[in-house]
Amino acid sequence: MTIIPVLAAATVGASCLVNIARWRSVRSNLRWLDDQRSGALEPPPVLLLIPAYEEQLRLPELTDRLIAVRCPPEKLRILFVSSTAEPEPPDGRPTTAAVADDQVSRLVQALPGSAVAHLRCDAANPSMAIQLNAGLHWAAEQGWLTDDPYVGVIPADAYPAPDALQQLAVAVQRGTAAGQEPPQALQQPTTHLRTFAALGWSFSDLVRRAAGVYQSAFSIGVELSRLRAKERRPSSWRYAPLSGHGLFVASGTLLEHGGFPEQTWCEDIALTIGYHCAGVTVAPVASIEQNESPLSWPVYFNQARTWFTGATQYRRLGAFARQIAPGAERRRLSALAYRTWLSACWLGGPTLVLAALICLAVTAPPLLFLLAIVGWTAALYAGQVQLWRLCTADHRRPVREALAAAVFQLVLAPIGPALAVAARVGLLDRQKAKAVREDLDSQLVPDVPGS
Repeated sequence: MTIIPVLAAATVGASCLVNIARWRSVRSNLRWLDDQRSGALEPPPVLLLIPAYEEQLRLPELTDRLIAVRCPPEKLRILFVSSTAEPEPPDGRPTTAAVADDQVSRLVQALPGSAVAHLRCDAANPSMAIQLNAGLHWAAEQGWLTDDPYVGVIPADAYPAPDALQQLAVAVQRGTAAGQEPPQALQQPTTHLRTFAALGWSFSDLVRRAAGVYQSAFSIGVELSRLRAKERRPSSWRYAPLSGHGLFVASGTLLEHGGFPEQTWCEDIALTIGYHCAGVTVAPVASIEQNESPLSWPVYFNQARTWFTGATQYRRLGAFARQIAPGAERRRLSALAYRTWLSACWLGGPTLVLAALICLAVTAPPLLFLLAIVGWTAALYAGQVQLWRLCTADHRRPVREALAAAVFQLVLAPIGPALAVAARVGLLDRQKAKAVREDLDSQLVPDVPGS
């Protein structure tokens, strides 16, 4: 029986090392972001595509953020794309299309000289990829792509930083400094801390805070590290991008490879994997895209279900990568293998640590169990504490959030992916999975009022 506590202690110790490594990575990447922001150049021509489906509540604030973006008006084009498939709101609110028309009027007044328009996509399927492709081809017909602008995707719930386009210019210059061609694809890291201040200090809000920091730590500590490594070694078949948020792609490259893939749930992930296989380096931009912290349990679980299920559509992801780069099997397999490993860690890692702690509680001396709990929580705190300066003005030590993060990572993180996997392999009917998730939502905590 002595082997069980030894293995359990080794599991907890390995998890501690992972969290300490994440701390070092987050600290290094935040320093890199600060260093890169010291310079600001005039942005290249940019087309911002804003797909919007049932987003009438978010568009006005997004417009405020777009007005604050620093860019010469003649180099900025903004296109809202709504869908005719959107149903009429039952409570009498205006539709997304009507709100988008209002935002176009605001932007025309606030940004004279910029090209701003709204396109209603006539398609039965309201997927984001279909909206984006409709907007891309409409812009080409209007002559907005003649100077090969970078095309940026701005979802209604993701706000660009004021210096986003200036930092895009810095990244383009950095890519050409060694005499190379300008990068054809670039990506911003993201944080899920924009609505952080709206959360309170109840246990449920602490876990929601932890969810936002957990997701942000992954983006800053893992995704950005891979983008930086790929920029240093563009010819390597390793370092496939992990997600596609915050993308800027040269319009010529985007059109050459068929636009946005419509056959997967996560068109952004498929796009970056396809570009990786085609040898198109996705370079990092030193600007943080701001996303919402999950304000309710349904929001978090829906994020987990959508992302996890979409990211594990390996057949479709692989088919799109093979379509873009038929001979790049090594790159394609490495990208899908790493995504498999990532999904397994997300689903199985917290469960494994929880099982190890339970084993220590049952089989090990109380002192060893206490040391394991304290050590693991401290390492988790170290792995995420650097991010707190992005979401809070004071410098207090967020011990309560660290403890909530421990609970979140151990117990709650696997629930959304587990339901998605069960529904995907047929162990659980999709409708039943939704009902189970909603039942969990109601049992855990009530929603935040107004969320």
